[in-house]
This record gives sequence, structure tokens and C-alpha cells, in this order.
Amino acid sequence: GTPFLMVFDKLLHCGATTGHISLGLLYEVTQINKRNTRGLNDNDLREKIHQMRPDYVYIHLGVNDALHGIPLRETLHNFIKFRKFLEHQYGTQVIISLPLLTSDADDNRKILTFRSHLEKLVDEFMDQVPRAAGLKKFWCNPNGNFIKDEKFKRELHSDDGIHLSDRGKDLILGNFRHQIHRVRKNCHPDVMYRRAQPSSSRVAT
Repeated sequence: GTPFLMVFDKLLHCGATTGHISLGLLYEVTQINKRNTRGLNDNDLREKIHQMRPDYVYIHLGVNDALHGIPLRETLHNFIKFRKFLEHQYGTQVIISLPLLTSDADDNRKILTFRSHLEKLVDEFMDQVPRAAGLKKFWCNPNGNFIKDEKFKRELHSDDGIHLSDRGKDLILGNFRHQIHRVRKNCHPDVMYRRAQPSSSRVAT
């Protein structure tokens, strides 16, 4: 099977599927039908997971929730429900990529609030389980290298101040690769990923 599933919104889907960097991993990319976290619990995504049975699911969602008025409580519930589904069915490791900022100051206040609550959600979950590394199934990737003084870095974004430049796409996929290696290093041996050939990659379009 393919050990990694990357779940993106439209903002990042193109960067992963056009191969801006070589991840050195066997992975698939899926873009959810809905452009927010409500899509995490759609049947089509669950069917893909059932077919793949991935060891790791990497999620980059949440900006549209924050900016389009979806209540924060609902967004957090979507993540919790999805994590429970993965853990109970497959024991899958879940990595949440914290959303990036934009060029709009008002938008960024919403996104920063969302980021802090999402990070707190992961911390609270980890406080409820034993400290054994093998039991950690919920991770955060802060993408801190995209933020300086609570503002976005212009050079990592395209002219619209929202979508990523080629450099930004390279960097965020590099963050993904780094976080996967971190999770693998800290996992209990019985949940270590199924090793893929380093030169192989398979991308769903």
C-alpha cells in the first residue's frame, strides 16, 4: 500500500501534484471536494482511505473555514471526528499542517486565532494519552518559517498574497517531508511506515 496520503485544499494541491520537490516517498495526493474541513468526513475521502490504508495522513486545511465564517467549534469538531475515524479504523498517524497567513491583516487575525486553537487541540489530546511515543497519533506542523512577527512573508507568496510562489510550494512540501521524518523517528517500531523505494512516487490527480 501507499503509506502517505496528503489531503489538501486547492491552495496547495497543484504544488504537490506538479512535483516542485522530490519527497523521496511513496505518496498520494487528494483534493477534497469541499474547500473546508467539512470535506474531511465525506464518504469519498473515507473510501480512498479504506482502499489505501495509509500509515500517515497529512492535512492542510482550515484557511477557508477561518475566512468564510464556519464556526471554530465546528472546524475543531471536524478534525476530532476525522482523527477518531482514522485511529479506530486503521491506527493511522494524523499530522495537521497549521494554515498559512495572507496579505490581509483582518484575515490574519482570524487565521492566527484558528492556528492557536488547533495547536491547543492537539496538545490537549496528547495530555489525555500515555507518554509512550508509540501512542502518539496526533501531530502539528506549525509552518513557522512562513511567519515573521505574526505577518506573512511576501517572498513566499504569489502576487495575490494568498497562493504560494514556487519557492513557497517548495518550502511547504519541505516542511511536510521534515515532519514525516520526525514522526517516523518518534513512532513505536510496530507503527513504522512501510518502506517505499526512495526514487518512487505516485500522485493521484
